[in-house]
Amino acid sequence: QVTLHGFDQMNIVLTQTATVSAEGTYAFEQVEMPEGRIFLTTVEYDGITYGSEVATIGAEPMDIDLPIEIFGTSNDLASLSVDRLHFFFEFLGPEIIRVVELYIVSNPTQNTIVAPEGEQGVLSFTLPEGAANLEIQEGRIGERFIQTANGFADTAPIRPGMGNYQVLFSYEMPYSRKLELVRNMQLATNAVVILVPENGMEIKGETLQDAGTRDVQGTLYRLYNGNSMTAGENLELTITGKMVGEDLNNTTGIL
Repeated sequence: QVTLHGFDQMNIVLTQTATVSAEGTYAFEQVEMPEGRIFLTTVEYDGITYGSEVATIGAEPMDIDLPIEIFGTSNDLASLSVDRLHFFFEFLGPEIIRVVELYIVSNPTQNTIVAPEGEQGVLSFTLPEGAANLEIQEGRIGERFIQTANGFADTAPIRPGMGNYQVLFSYEMPYSRKLELVRNMQLATNAVVILVPENGMEIKGETLQDAGTRDVQGTLYRLYNGNSMTAGENLELTITGKMVGEDLNNTTGIL
């Protein structure tokens, strides 16, 4: 079954279903198509929902073609890679630092990556010892994400495509004049990018290069670039400095 969805200004106003033919085609006829309405189609295959591109109706009557590409499945993570791993650091107080991590992952294969049989988690993320107050942008533990022995895992499948899978999360670390942070690369990582407020915090790492400052919404941030890393390699960072000022919690706003 294929489902057709119609939207007016982001409000769904139409839903219809049709059966896919033996040749893999489908059609919806006599559909009301006023100017500006947006259409897309979805289908569930192997328990995974796939969708078409979106089409917007113009001023003239038109037929629209909405093909849906579906894929086989695999639980082999070896072909996945992290295009960019972003770190954001900020002081929440003199003795606490918030760490934000953003993973942008590519799946260059022709398979959707799913969890191994009998398991729920597809891709796992570790947390350093002492981490507290985990927040995940796309959900919470017990919903899309599940808790693991040393962090959490995402149950969402990873569809083929370059950079179209992203996970953003944050946690808090205790701080006393210095923080030694060690992060293990679960996947091969092409680039590491670190951003910190230009307020007395300094980051040091063996392969880090200082890339200068950036003005983001009126606040200066210092940028560091790191080299590519292989799966299983550790990124070792040393954070030093002290909190300057009272209202420095701006990282969430720039994400």
